[in-house]
This record gives sequence, structure tokens and C-alpha cells, in this order.
Amino acid sequence: LPNVDYFMPSVAEAFALSGTTDMAAAADFFLARGAGAVLMKNGGNGSYVALGSERTRLGAYDIAPVDTTSCGDSYCAGFIVGLSRGMPPLEAARFATAVAALVAQGLATLGRLESYDGVLKAMGEMTLKEPA
Repeated sequence: LPNVDYFMPSVAEAFALSGTTDMAAAADFFLARGAGAVLMKNGGNGSYVALGSERTRLGAYDIAPVDTTSCGDSYCAGFIVGLSRGMPPLEAARFATAVAALVAQGLATLGRLESYDGVLKAMGEMTLKEPA
């Protein structure tokens, strides 16, 4: 993966590809193959972010999901938007978590997602769960 700056599989995909059931070991597997960073999406349990040697478990927002269709893709898109707006990678991952939470709170692929500023506002209003 030497041409991949940010590898963003789900935890299930990461485990299947790496042959392990440990998030740190799975991240190490992809980093050893050249990925610049690994962000593993774990649904309602949040995400695992490996930025080189820095490892962080991010909690999900405490929401009542309505439809989780496209939440993983929304997380990836939110991460890219965060980076494109100048956020450091870990902050972009937090932004991505909020994007996915907003998508999960409504029907179809947009859910309650309205705008960049709406996501920033929601980040201050929604409650984060402890990382799983």
C-alpha cells in the first residue's frame, strides 16, 4: 500500500484482510505494507485511528440510528472533507465520526446531513460515547 495515504477499511474488512482480530495488529499489518495511516470504522463502537505510532480509539456519538446505509462511506467522505478544510488527521476523523452519526439519524444516504457548518454545530451538541 505504498501509494495509499489513508487506508480506511471497516474493522471487519481489516480483520479479514490482515488475518487478525486485534485492531492494533491489523493497523500494523497495513502500515507495514506502506499505508501512511489506517482508520478502521467500527460502526456504533466508533473507530480506531493509527497515524504512524500514534494510536487513538474514537468513540461514536450516542444517537438513535434510523438507517446506517452509507455510514462507512460517509465517514470516509467526512474525513476527506476535514482534511481538505485544513484539519489535522485526528480532527478530520472526529469530523468524519459526526458526519456518519448525522447520516445514521435519518433515512437514506444523507440522513440529517445538511452542511459542513451543520456538522461542526452537531459536534458541539451530540454526546460522544466512550471508545469501545
